[in-house]
Amino acid sequence: TPIYTPPPSALEKYYILVKPIFYMSFWLRRLFLIVFFIFLGGTIYLLLPNHPYRLLLAFIPFAFSIQLTLSDCIEVVLTSKVGVRTWWFSIFLAPGTILHELCHLITAFATGCKIHQVCLFSPNPKTGVLGYVGYSMNRDKWVVLREFLIAFAPFFGCGTMLFISNYFLGGNLLELLNSTSLYSYHNLINFIFSAASSLGRTFTSLELTNILVWIYFYLQFCFAVGAAPSWVDFSGFFNSLKTNIYSTLIFIFILSSLIFLTDSQSSSSLGLLFLSQYLILILKFMALILILSLIFSGFVLPISYIADNISDIKGIERTIPLSLSLVFAFFTWDYLGPKLSFAISFSLMALSIYMLKKRF
Repeated sequence: TPIYTPPPSALEKYYILVKPIFYMSFWLRRLFLIVFFIFLGGTIYLLLPNHPYRLLLAFIPFAFSIQLTLSDCIEVVLTSKVGVRTWWFSIFLAPGTILHELCHLITAFATGCKIHQVCLFSPNPKTGVLGYVGYSMNRDKWVVLREFLIAFAPFFGCGTMLFISNYFLGGNLLELLNSTSLYSYHNLINFIFSAASSLGRTFTSLELTNILVWIYFYLQFCFAVGAAPSWVDFSGFFNSLKTNIYSTLIFIFILSSLIFLTDSQSSSSLGLLFLSQYLILILKFMALILILSLIFSGFVLPISYIADNISDIKGIERTIPLSLSLVFAFFTWDYLGPKLSFAISFSLMALSIYMLKKRF
């Protein structure tokens, strides 16, 4: 007599989805990078007690450690468990990944590297790598700075595109960037919540009948996820730090000088004052992109779980949950208000998924 095996519950299926991030090998590969960024943030905070922007300078490495971990969790989970050939996988990650790799490619070419291989989007289920750019360079005194620019290029490239898409959506990220002072914990916390509330206001003000608005919002999501670096991006940079001492010292000197210049707000030199303001604007830009990337990335795994459940439904019925929720939102968005309409639409989608899965 065949033994009946009940299907996994929703909680069990979600655990199966995220199980790869609990493997020790996953954390051992990334432990050095995570500890490095945490140590860097703590060191900056302790060594600059009187610097007006020490909280901002310390926050950026801490946020990078979180972003790096979350980004790699997403890549490993989706490529190993969900399946890299599903249509929704490509919709989620392809645009951001392609721009991410293009930023690596353009920066490597601009800094004089020799390009050997380019793969803009080819997910590897074993490694979690979504794309790559193979290059080589001269091992001169600028090798560390060159590797640093290449590693961080997607962060600034995707971040810039995120700001552009937000502008077309009517968002106020540029105003937030120019108006916020980050001298205290209170200001930093307000900055984080202001960024989150800005996204919320942008979403609730969407015109569902305008397809361009949805395209811009979708691209904003893709660019925010694509801005996140991975441990592979930093491997070349950290290898060059260990093997090129002279170049490392030059890089540390340049980085320390830039940090020092951010404390030149009271300088009588117009050149130093302009440079200081420009550097502070870049730091705010980095902090804002990190916050937005973390917010958007936090939605990827729950959305992936929903999409994975929809893919289990057979035939044309799999289009019912999403279609039902979109149609309901379309007709009730203005009448019920964005928040209530979204909540009911999401509930309808979850209920329809549950009923259709029970049927099949």
